[in-house]
Amino acid sequence: MEDIEIVFFDPDGNRLACRTDSSSIEIWDLRQASCLHSFHTRDDHLSVLRWRPDGKALATGWEDGLIQVWDVETGRCVRSLEGHREEVECMSWGPDGKTLVSVSIDSPVRVWNLSEGRSFKHSHGPITTVKCLEFASDGKTLAAGCNDGTIQIWNTEDDELQQSMKGQSSTTWNPDGQTLLSLSQGEMSIWNSRSGERKKWFDRTSTDIVLLSVLRWRPDGKALATGWEDGLIQVWDVETGRCVRSLEGRRDAVQCMSWGPDGKKLACGYLQGDVRLWDVDSGEAQALETRIRVATCFKQDPGKKLVAAGSQNGVVSLWDVKTGECKEKLRGIVENFITCLSWHPNGCLLAAGDNKGLIQVWNVGESTSTPNVFEGHTEEVLMLRWSSDGTSLASTAHDMTLRVWEMSREGHGHVQAVSDARGVCLSWSPDGRHIASGWDDEALRLWEV
Repeated sequence: MEDIEIVFFDPDGNRLACRTDSSSIEIWDLRQASCLHSFHTRDDHLSVLRWRPDGKALATGWEDGLIQVWDVETGRCVRSLEGHREEVECMSWGPDGKTLVSVSIDSPVRVWNLSEGRSFKHSHGPITTVKCLEFASDGKTLAAGCNDGTIQIWNTEDDELQQSMKGQSSTTWNPDGQTLLSLSQGEMSIWNSRSGERKKWFDRTSTDIVLLSVLRWRPDGKALATGWEDGLIQVWDVETGRCVRSLEGRRDAVQCMSWGPDGKKLACGYLQGDVRLWDVDSGEAQALETRIRVATCFKQDPGKKLVAAGSQNGVVSLWDVKTGECKEKLRGIVENFITCLSWHPNGCLLAAGDNKGLIQVWNVGESTSTPNVFEGHTEEVLMLRWSSDGTSLASTAHDMTLRVWEMSREGHGHVQAVSDARGVCLSWSPDGRHIASGWDDEALRLWEV
């Protein structure tokens, strides 16, 4: 079972995003209990994951400071935001989905303009290290929980500090946009963000010393859920401070939680990799199986008789279009995530690129075929295209290079282009002398091979 690092409901509550330790993000349909999409991300540690308010995209913040925005339907990275130099600590979308605020260990709060892909403002506050932040519903007010034990309320339009509350380190807004929930050293508090007044309450009704892992507001703001390291989940009435529901059955640390928008469902991810969807009223849980093998890319052969399907474990399956039978499984020299496929013009060869930068080419007619291996890219292969005569193969990758490989010389591929952007589409001219390439900086370039 794979570990689940992060789990998060989409804004409508019909889908769930999970990040697994296999470096994939899985999108689940909660009504059908089925995996809709699975796409490979980076192998680095994912620090934070956030849905865009319209539910069509996800933002990921990484250990090296990179922020990426992913199209949920296609699984493609549509925007990379570079500026932080160290781990992204926290992020929050503006309500309109056009801005994203983020903070890392090394730098102040950044407010990003997503249409331009740049940070248009570097907030001058807070002046201490921020551990968490969140927009209020007005899209202007920002709460920042700092490691010196204060919560600071900022107006992002003029960088004005509106309120500072001491003694807390983790915070989340009530949906009313006026009230904050905070956590510090096992103590939960509710704050009025305007007056700074605090109402403190906490009682787990247990003599055991157990750490609180995560807490989340219910969408109506009248209750909240707490998840504990021993697997207990509790739902609390905000007005009375009483626990109104205890959800038990999994003796494993709760890693992450997210409410459905109607407040009736609670999704929880556990340390050992389980994901459970709790019905809060009945106390019953539905387990989601998160190790379903999902095809990562498809390509039909020129004769339209076979479809090739890449997978997460490095196997390429060939399927008969008419009968639906799997005719052959092509196994590579490694079990890397297959990211793209390209058939040779005569249909006898099949090229596959993977998430580690490796390209392999199989002779499809030979069941015992060992692939030819082409090494040169240092990061995920994005696109493969054969020349019309089948003598050369062009490739682009996340390492921002375009390479041309000669099939007569295994392992040889010269660098045709180096760019400050990533090639997202390729096309050969009919005579094989030129390559047109589209890049994620919105440029179209024409190369002479």
